[in-house]
Amino acid sequence: MKRSMSFCFRGHLYLFFLLLPYISLYSQVGIGNTNPNPDALLEIGDATTNTKGLLLPRVDLLATNNPSPLSANIQGMVVYNKNTVADVTPGYYYNDGSSWVRIATATVPSDDWTKLGNPGTSNTTHFLGTSDNMAMRIKTNSLDRFEISSGTTLANGGRLWAYADGTAASPIYSWSSDPNTGMYRNNPDILLFATAGSERLRLLANGQIAINNGGPIAGDRFTVNGTSDESVINGYATGGNGIGVYGENATTNGVGLYGNTAVGFGVIGASTGGGYGVVGDNTGTGRGVIGFSTSSGYGVQGQNDATGIGVFGASVGVGNGVIGQNTGTGRGAMGYNSANGTGIQGQVDGAGVGVFGTANHNSGFGGYIRNQGTNGVGLVASGSNAGLLSLSGTGATLNGSMGGVGFSTSATGTGIGGVGNNGSSITTLTTGSGVAGTGNSGVYAQSNAATGIGIVAVGNNSTNIVMPVNGAGIAASGTRLGVYGYAGLGSRVNGNRGNYGGQFILDTDNDITTNATNTGTRATAVLAGFDNIAAAGTGGSPPVLTAADSYFGGYFSGGNVNNATPSYAFVGLRHNTNAAGSSGTDYKIIGPGSVSTLINDAQGIPRIMYAPETPEILFQDYGTGKLVNGEARINIDPILKEAIFVDDKHPLKVFVTLEGECNGVYVTDKSADGFTVKELQGGTSNVPFSWQLVANRADTKDASGKVTSKHVGLRLPVGPGPLQSNAEKAETILLQAEQNNSILLKEATIRETSKKDLPKKRTNQNDSAMLSKEKSDTNSTMEKEN
Repeated sequence: MKRSMSFCFRGHLYLFFLLLPYISLYSQVGIGNTNPNPDALLEIGDATTNTKGLLLPRVDLLATNNPSPLSANIQGMVVYNKNTVADVTPGYYYNDGSSWVRIATATVPSDDWTKLGNPGTSNTTHFLGTSDNMAMRIKTNSLDRFEISSGTTLANGGRLWAYADGTAASPIYSWSSDPNTGMYRNNPDILLFATAGSERLRLLANGQIAINNGGPIAGDRFTVNGTSDESVINGYATGGNGIGVYGENATTNGVGLYGNTAVGFGVIGASTGGGYGVVGDNTGTGRGVIGFSTSSGYGVQGQNDATGIGVFGASVGVGNGVIGQNTGTGRGAMGYNSANGTGIQGQVDGAGVGVFGTANHNSGFGGYIRNQGTNGVGLVASGSNAGLLSLSGTGATLNGSMGGVGFSTSATGTGIGGVGNNGSSITTLTTGSGVAGTGNSGVYAQSNAATGIGIVAVGNNSTNIVMPVNGAGIAASGTRLGVYGYAGLGSRVNGNRGNYGGQFILDTDNDITTNATNTGTRATAVLAGFDNIAAAGTGGSPPVLTAADSYFGGYFSGGNVNNATPSYAFVGLRHNTNAAGSSGTDYKIIGPGSVSTLINDAQGIPRIMYAPETPEILFQDYGTGKLVNGEARINIDPILKEAIFVDDKHPLKVFVTLEGECNGVYVTDKSADGFTVKELQGGTSNVPFSWQLVANRADTKDASGKVTSKHVGLRLPVGPGPLQSNAEKAETILLQAEQNNSILLKEATIRETSKKDLPKKRTNQNDSAMLSKEKSDTNSTMEKEN
């Protein structure tokens, strides 16, 4: 055995000396190769070696995170694994210094995407794309085709951008099985859609739309072209109140629906049921439907075979179309129609009254109008030549330059009263009012103009009406007080939390019910309020910290209220108060923002300055003094003395700055009365100095000594959190007024309305005199007719 080992050693030694010249000269090793590649440390075989390979160590790995059979992870180690266990399978693996990594094959999963696809993927962890803020570009034939844009969030990234516009024959967005159908553009800000290789729809940047046409016709918002004998636009309505095609124009002399033809019918309407063949609606100074005949035909012909008019009255002079009088408990005039006709119709073409009723008994009615239909209308009245409009289910519909006016002849009376929610009684002011409403919502007002105002209110007998140019829900003006808010339940009980004298909310999407990240409330203001304003604890809400019922004069916030913590501040806050509201801790202004002010620089530009803030409630004072023979006594201002608190736990802090040479100084004899400054080493210098003191603020107490605002001992106390904005969206019902075509109106003459005939728009309370005059004239006319 020794001889064999000696031989082996001598043989290896001989081989070493044999290879030594090559190693020293070339620094490469060749096995079966006398001329190894100069870039290789080791080359096995040469160009003639084509029948044998390299056989690496074959081991049994246990898992990619287990270095066994190695003693430790060694970076660069390569082996062939024979084992199938845990997450390893037979194949080549290399060690990256921390674990084994599989050298991929076409059928084994890896971290790389292969041309034949990858098995074993998970849509929650694997993806095709980038992991940094870089866009991903897709090319074919080395040409840019699409790009998925970058972005730091889902909201501002991930757009799919095309690098070509496309054509009708080859839309940029289409289908592999239908490549000539899809979406494309031909110029910036123009979107087109194609089917079967032909343009079908075009949407311009200004919102114009064209169908089956190269572009919309000038003046059209919507242009559709049809071929021969096609119906370009058809409207079908199957409901009893449906409208196939509806056209409306609210402008003077405008056209709601216009039909033009050389031969045939410009507009034709037909009804085979209870609907209307043609309905004309006018909200300006024109006419809903007008017909002219210059021969023996009919300008407009109407025919009714069943549901006529119960009572019809017409007057072409100064008389009354219909007049009814009752001196007992009956009715001056009553009309009844059990079908779809008219109970009473009165018409006058002169200065008379179409329908006039009077009653001389307390239990009588000058006029009694009733509609027993489920959605019927009791009375339809029109003024200012405005035509007749009806609103389903109403007791009375009034239409005109001023729809209706109510006058009270009593000094404490009510002009108009309204009762909602199926009520049978009304609550009015004892001092009287123009309008009184009783119901779940006493008064509801809505403006249908983009810059309109729901309610305009003027107080203090002011004639100056101020309204915002962008409109508002309420615009209130007065010479002494514009808006007054009162909340009567503010005692410290849980049920009163969240009661405020006034509250204002700024929303983002005009929908108080949506509170997503990009919607919801952005600013709030609350005036004269009581609430539990304890901040949320570490775990959010719930749990919350101990309740902190507080009163405050104002609360203001800005920022995302629903999905984040906004910037907020309480003003005039008594925090954590008692039941009487007479104690707690008082704050002028408190919130998470910085205390700051503004100054102007040399160019007049405002610059922000910030105030220092401390974890305790402190007072500061500054002053100057002078050592006299090495000593000076500083007395604290007597007013400030009463406002600070000094003891062993809350000492007076004094800072001295010398303004001359001496041995140095120290401060002694500190109290709420003052302090003494002495020179070190018994010096006797006479030098000036400046000083600053800091002391804790004393508690605020009333005359009896009771603490009304706690200050001493507060250090980084728990503060108030933001108020929760509580509001809900009320459902609204849209009642659409419709032209009442069942009433036949007689018109004596047809003329264009001139500007001098237009009804005057009432702009301020100076018109009250005109209203009084109109009322007086009406009364005199009634008395004369009676």
